[in-house]
Amino acid sequence: MDDAAVIPGLVLCDTTLFFNDGYFEIYGPGYGNVDDIYIYGSPEFSCDGEFFFNSTAVVVTGTLNVLGDVDSRIDNRWLIGPDAVVADFDFARMIVTNGDTGYLDGSSQFAIIAESVGVPGDGPGVAIAGVGATSGTLGGFGVNGIAYVSDTADAGAAIGGFFTSAQTHAGGNNVGVLLNAVNGANNYAINILNGDVKVI
Repeated sequence: MDDAAVIPGLVLCDTTLFFNDGYFEIYGPGYGNVDDIYIYGSPEFSCDGEFFFNSTAVVVTGTLNVLGDVDSRIDNRWLIGPDAVVADFDFARMIVTNGDTGYLDGSSQFAIIAESVGVPGDGPGVAIAGVGATSGTLGGFGVNGIAYVSDTADAGAAIGGFFTSAQTHAGGNNVGVLLNAVNGANNYAINILNGDVKVI
Protein backbone atom coordinates (compact mmCIF):
# COMPACT_ATOMS: atom_id res chain seq x y z
CA MET A 1 0.00 0.00 0.00
CA ASP A 2 2.97 2.30 -0.38
CA ASP A 3 1.48 3.92 -3.47
CA ALA A 4 -1.86 4.63 -1.77
CA ALA A 5 -3.09 8.12 -1.04
CA VAL A 6 -3.96 8.21 2.67
CA ILE A 7 -6.49 10.96 3.36
CA PRO A 8 -7.45 11.58 7.05
CA GLY A 9 -10.59 13.49 6.07
CA LEU A 10 -12.04 14.43 2.69
CA VAL A 11 -14.82 16.85 1.80
CA LEU A 12 -15.41 17.71 -1.85
CA CYS A 13 -17.76 20.42 -2.97
CA ASP A 14 -17.98 21.97 -6.43
CA THR A 15 -15.04 19.86 -7.56
CA THR A 16 -14.11 16.30 -8.51
CA LEU A 17 -11.31 13.93 -7.61
CA PHE A 18 -9.78 11.43 -10.03
CA PHE A 19 -7.42 8.50 -9.63
CA ASN A 20 -6.57 6.93 -12.96
CA ASP A 21 -4.89 3.80 -11.64
CA GLY A 22 -3.93 2.04 -8.45
CA TYR A 23 -6.08 2.77 -5.44
CA PHE A 24 -6.50 5.17 -2.57
CA GLU A 25 -7.62 4.78 1.00
CA ILE A 26 -9.69 6.97 3.29
CA TYR A 27 -9.26 6.45 7.03
CA GLY A 28 -11.95 7.58 9.48
CA PRO A 29 -13.38 9.18 11.32
CA GLY A 30 -15.64 9.48 8.34
CA TYR A 31 -19.27 9.94 7.47
CA GLY A 32 -21.45 7.15 8.81
CA ASN A 33 -18.86 5.86 11.31
CA VAL A 34 -16.69 4.37 8.61
CA ASP A 35 -13.38 3.06 9.92
CA ASP A 36 -11.67 2.14 6.65
CA ILE A 37 -12.68 2.63 3.03
CA TYR A 38 -10.78 0.95 0.22
CA ILE A 39 -11.74 2.07 -3.27
CA TYR A 40 -10.06 0.44 -6.25
CA GLY A 41 -10.02 1.55 -9.85
CA SER A 42 -10.77 5.00 -11.19
CA PRO A 43 -13.39 6.72 -9.06
CA GLU A 44 -14.90 10.16 -9.38
CA PHE A 45 -16.63 12.05 -6.57
CA SER A 46 -18.82 15.10 -6.81
CA CYS A 47 -20.66 17.16 -4.24
CA ASP A 48 -24.15 16.20 -5.44
CA GLY A 49 -23.65 12.63 -4.25
CA GLU A 50 -22.62 11.02 -7.52
CA PHE A 51 -20.06 8.24 -7.29
CA PHE A 52 -18.53 6.71 -10.41
CA PHE A 53 -16.11 3.88 -11.20
CA ASN A 54 -14.31 3.62 -14.50
CA SER A 55 -12.67 0.25 -13.87
CA THR A 56 -12.77 -2.14 -10.91
CA ALA A 57 -15.70 -2.02 -8.49
CA VAL A 58 -15.76 -1.72 -4.70
CA VAL A 59 -15.04 -4.81 -2.61
CA VAL A 60 -16.95 -4.97 0.70
CA THR A 61 -15.65 -7.58 3.13
CA GLY A 62 -18.02 -6.76 5.98
CA THR A 63 -21.62 -5.58 6.07
CA LEU A 64 -22.82 -2.84 3.71
CA ASN A 65 -25.65 -0.76 5.17
CA VAL A 66 -27.53 1.63 2.90
CA LEU A 67 -29.64 4.25 4.65
CA GLY A 68 -32.38 5.67 2.47
CA ASP A 69 -33.48 4.74 -1.03
CA VAL A 70 -31.17 3.15 -3.58
CA ASP A 71 -31.45 4.57 -7.07
CA SER A 72 -28.89 2.78 -9.17
CA ARG A 73 -28.29 1.53 -12.68
CA ILE A 74 -25.98 -1.25 -13.73
CA ASP A 75 -25.45 -1.24 -17.47
CA ASN A 76 -23.67 -4.56 -17.81
CA ARG A 77 -24.00 -7.48 -15.37
CA TRP A 78 -24.62 -7.95 -11.68
CA LEU A 79 -23.10 -11.06 -10.08
CA ILE A 80 -24.15 -12.16 -6.59
CA GLY A 81 -22.52 -15.14 -4.89
CA PRO A 82 -19.07 -16.73 -5.29
CA ASP A 83 -20.36 -19.19 -7.92
CA ALA A 84 -21.90 -16.56 -10.21
CA VAL A 85 -20.06 -16.87 -13.53
CA VAL A 86 -20.91 -14.87 -16.64
CA ALA A 87 -19.76 -17.70 -18.93
CA ASP A 88 -22.51 -19.98 -17.51
CA PHE A 89 -25.25 -17.62 -18.71
CA ASP A 90 -23.79 -15.42 -21.42
CA PHE A 91 -26.75 -13.07 -21.84
CA ALA A 92 -28.06 -12.81 -18.26
CA ARG A 93 -28.10 -9.36 -16.68
CA MET A 94 -28.16 -10.62 -13.09
CA ILE A 95 -26.84 -13.96 -11.83
CA VAL A 96 -27.62 -14.89 -8.22
CA THR A 97 -26.10 -18.10 -6.88
CA ASN A 98 -26.27 -20.10 -3.69
CA GLY A 99 -24.08 -22.93 -4.95
CA ASP A 100 -23.14 -24.03 -8.46
CA THR A 101 -25.80 -26.27 -10.05
CA GLY A 102 -23.71 -26.96 -13.14
CA TYR A 103 -26.55 -25.80 -15.40
CA LEU A 104 -25.45 -23.76 -18.42
CA ASP A 105 -27.37 -21.70 -20.96
CA GLY A 106 -25.47 -19.58 -23.43
CA SER A 107 -28.34 -18.62 -25.73
CA SER A 108 -31.40 -17.48 -23.74
CA GLN A 109 -31.83 -13.76 -23.04
CA PHE A 110 -32.27 -13.97 -19.27
CA ALA A 111 -32.97 -10.89 -17.20
CA ILE A 112 -32.30 -12.74 -13.92
CA ILE A 113 -30.80 -16.16 -13.21
CA ALA A 114 -31.06 -17.70 -9.74
CA GLU A 115 -29.56 -21.08 -8.83
CA SER A 116 -29.25 -22.92 -5.54
CA VAL A 117 -27.85 -26.24 -4.34
CA GLY A 118 -29.31 -28.03 -1.34
CA VAL A 119 -27.19 -28.77 1.72
CA PRO A 120 -27.81 -32.09 3.52
CA GLY A 121 -29.03 -31.40 7.02
CA ASP A 122 -29.81 -27.76 6.24
CA GLY A 123 -32.43 -27.88 3.50
CA PRO A 124 -33.15 -28.23 -0.22
CA GLY A 125 -31.90 -25.92 -2.92
CA VAL A 126 -34.56 -23.31 -3.66
CA ALA A 127 -33.59 -20.81 -6.35
CA ILE A 128 -36.62 -18.52 -6.02
CA ALA A 129 -39.46 -18.42 -3.48
CA GLY A 130 -42.41 -16.14 -4.15
CA VAL A 131 -44.78 -15.36 -1.29
CA GLY A 132 -47.95 -13.36 -1.85
CA ALA A 133 -50.29 -12.74 1.10
CA THR A 134 -54.01 -12.06 0.94
CA SER A 135 -55.44 -8.79 2.22
CA GLY A 136 -59.18 -8.60 2.81
CA THR A 137 -60.90 -9.31 -0.51
CA LEU A 138 -57.61 -9.13 -2.40
CA GLY A 139 -55.91 -12.37 -3.35
CA GLY A 140 -52.25 -13.20 -2.94
CA PHE A 141 -50.11 -14.46 -5.82
CA GLY A 142 -46.83 -16.19 -5.06
CA VAL A 143 -45.82 -16.09 -8.73
CA ASN A 144 -47.39 -14.21 -11.63
CA GLY A 145 -46.03 -15.14 -15.05
CA ILE A 146 -47.00 -12.90 -17.96
CA ALA A 147 -46.31 -13.80 -21.59
CA TYR A 148 -46.35 -10.64 -23.70
CA VAL A 149 -46.77 -10.48 -27.47
CA SER A 150 -44.38 -8.06 -29.17
CA ASP A 151 -46.17 -8.21 -32.53
CA THR A 152 -49.45 -9.91 -33.42
CA ALA A 153 -47.69 -11.37 -36.48
CA ASP A 154 -45.13 -13.23 -34.34
CA ALA A 155 -45.20 -16.99 -34.92
CA GLY A 156 -43.62 -17.89 -31.57
CA ALA A 157 -45.90 -19.06 -28.76
CA ALA A 158 -46.52 -16.78 -25.77
CA ILE A 159 -46.07 -19.00 -22.70
CA GLY A 160 -46.80 -17.59 -19.26
CA GLY A 161 -44.88 -20.31 -17.40
CA PHE A 162 -42.60 -23.14 -18.50
CA PHE A 163 -41.39 -25.90 -16.17
CA THR A 164 -39.15 -28.78 -17.12
CA SER A 165 -37.53 -31.73 -15.33
CA ALA A 166 -35.91 -33.92 -17.97
CA GLN A 167 -32.42 -34.99 -16.84
CA THR A 168 -31.45 -38.65 -16.44
CA HIS A 169 -32.43 -39.47 -12.86
CA ALA A 170 -32.47 -43.22 -12.21
CA GLY A 171 -32.59 -42.82 -8.43
CA GLY A 172 -35.68 -40.61 -8.14
CA ASN A 173 -38.71 -39.07 -9.79
CA ASN A 174 -38.76 -36.13 -12.19
CA VAL A 175 -41.74 -33.86 -11.55
CA GLY A 176 -42.54 -30.90 -13.78
CA VAL A 177 -45.09 -29.28 -11.43
CA LEU A 178 -46.00 -30.19 -7.84
CA LEU A 179 -49.24 -28.69 -6.52
CA ASN A 180 -50.63 -28.63 -2.98
CA ALA A 181 -53.94 -26.99 -2.03
CA VAL A 182 -55.37 -27.76 1.43
CA ASN A 183 -57.14 -26.20 4.43
CA GLY A 184 -59.25 -23.72 2.47
CA ALA A 185 -63.02 -23.36 2.20
CA ASN A 186 -62.46 -24.93 -1.21
CA ASN A 187 -59.22 -26.47 -2.43
CA TYR A 188 -58.34 -26.56 -6.11
CA ALA A 189 -54.93 -27.88 -7.13
CA ILE A 190 -55.67 -26.58 -10.64
CA ASN A 191 -58.11 -23.78 -11.43
CA ILE A 192 -58.49 -22.89 -15.13
CA LEU A 193 -60.08 -19.55 -15.99
CA ASN A 194 -60.10 -19.96 -19.78
CA GLY A 195 -58.75 -22.26 -22.47
CA ASP A 196 -58.46 -25.95 -23.25
CA VAL A 197 -56.13 -28.66 -22.00
CA LYS A 198 -53.82 -30.08 -24.67
CA VAL A 199 -51.20 -32.81 -24.48
CA ILE A 200 -48.36 -32.08 -26.94
